[in-house]
Amino acid sequence: ELGGVRMLSFSHDGEILIAGGMADYDPNSAATEGNMGLVGFSVQSGEQLFATVLDGEKGYLQTAAIHPSGMLIAAGGGGTAGDTGVGTICTLDLKQPENPVAHHLEMTVRALSLTPDSQQLLIAGMLKTAVAGQVEVWDWTGEPPAAPEDEPS
Repeated sequence: ELGGVRMLSFSHDGEILIAGGMADYDPNSAATEGNMGLVGFSVQSGEQLFATVLDGEKGYLQTAAIHPSGMLIAAGGGGTAGDTGVGTICTLDLKQPENPVAHHLEMTVRALSLTPDSQQLLIAGMLKTAVAGQVEVWDWTGEPPAAPEDEPS
């Protein structure tokens, strides 16, 4: 149960389908206070391969990209009411999905895209004002990608 799946992505080899959303969703509430979660399924058998809850990362995972190395990058945000502009990017190696790494952002992430050469990650989102958007560009310098040290591009 992901409180409504908000993102889907296939691994590059087509063997895994990843679904993301909110892991501990309360169907009787309109709140977004649950923890983000990911579930991976075998495309061939339909069996669940992993379920990862991002403890303390509130809101929905809404978008994903997969690097050719097998690193999943999933992002979203929203958290508790009034937390527009609070977001998270989660990176996780599909070979070791129990060890996700979370990066916090000052925007609710709505979209991700890797450049064609997979050397940069573009992140688009909504700032706390809920009327302004932002795009950040992160260089892919290893696993996971490194957040920019200076002002966003």
